[in-house]
Amino acid sequence: LILHPCLPDARKLYIQPTTRCNLHCRTCIRNIWNDPESQMSMNTFQRLMESLDGLPHLTRVVFSGFGEPLTHPNILEMIEAVRKRDLAVTLGSNGLLLEAKMAEELVKLGVDRLVVSVDGVKRETYADIRGAMLSQVLSNIRGLNEVKSKLGCLTPALGIEFVVLQSNVSELTDLKILVSHLGAARVLVSNVL
Repeated sequence: LILHPCLPDARKLYIQPTTRCNLHCRTCIRNIWNDPESQMSMNTFQRLMESLDGLPHLTRVVFSGFGEPLTHPNILEMIEAVRKRDLAVTLGSNGLLLEAKMAEELVKLGVDRLVVSVDGVKRETYADIRGAMLSQVLSNIRGLNEVKSKLGCLTPALGIEFVVLQSNVSELTDLKILVSHLGAARVLVSNVL
């Protein structure tokens, strides 16, 4: 029997900056919570940043979770703090708050991956699942692509997440066409968790 010491070899850290969201999706786990929405304090975030030295193999921080990270008032400051440590940043979003100014800030900060949840290719399907307008999300993604082009940046690379339901499974073929038009680098299709 050989015992090896436990090494801090984490390479990816997930941070949920908020449980607040600007949507009330039909399939969201937040629908069964009774807890109030809350946001990570900057004090907690600073303590977290100070502890990163204990993770010498860390390469990426993912801002995601059960809330919309872009609703946190200090999300850009958080991303900047992570980038100052020369760590890659992935941001998960529903895309509705990804307006031109926000897109430009994310590009300038060096976010290298942006993953947007799109659970319907037809506007009616998307509206039924997410309670919002697909056209706004697509417009925001196109705006991000314009900012990247204007600034001569290839990042953030776009990822699309699609949760398969009975109501949208027939749209998978159209999803392939949509992500191609949006210039997505990756697509994740999953079942409801």
